[in-house]
Amino acid sequence: MRNKFSWCRCVPAERLRWIGFGGQKERMKDYYFPNLVGNPLDTTLTAGHLIFSGIFDRFPGLKIALSHAGGHLPYIIGRMGHGFKVRPECQDFIKKSPVEYLSQFYFDTISHGPEALRYLISRVGADRVLLGTDYPYDMGDMNPLSSIDAVPGLSTAEKEKIAGKNAASLFKIKV
Repeated sequence: MRNKFSWCRCVPAERLRWIGFGGQKERMKDYYFPNLVGNPLDTTLTAGHLIFSGIFDRFPGLKIALSHAGGHLPYIIGRMGHGFKVRPECQDFIKKSPVEYLSQFYFDTISHGPEALRYLISRVGADRVLLGTDYPYDMGDMNPLSSIDAVPGLSTAEKEKIAGKNAASLFKIKV
C-alpha cells in the first residue's frame, strides 16, 4: 500500500501542518479506520444530534449511555458550545449551551488509554462513567478493571463507582 501522505516529504519536519477532515469516505477505507476513527466519530455525531435536536428538553429525564468513552464528545463539547453561541442553526431547537447537556449522558470506559479516561472523568465526573468491555471484539478492553486502576489520581470510591456502583444505581440494582 502506498503512503497517501507522500506530500509530507515536501514540507520540512519542523514546520507545523494543520490537517482537517474533509469528509471523504475514501480516506476512511485504510488502516481499520472505520472502527478506529469511524465508531467514535459515529458516537459523537449521534450525541451531537441528540443535543442539538432538543430531545433532552422534550424528555428531561432521558439518560443515554455512550460507547467509546463518548467518542470525541468530551473533547469537543466546548467547540459545540461555541458553535451554539455564534451559529443560529445551532440554536434552532435548544436554548442552553450544549455543555449543559453533558449530564444527560453516561460514558463507558473504553478509551484505550489512562490519560484519555482521566480526562473523561475530570470532564463529566466519576458518577457518569460506566465500566465497558466491548467483549469479545478485538477492539474491546479485555481487562477493564486494570484499565480503571491505571487511571492516575482516582480514589477507591471513584474506582468502585466506575467498576459497578454507577451501573447498579442507574439500573436500580441492589448490591
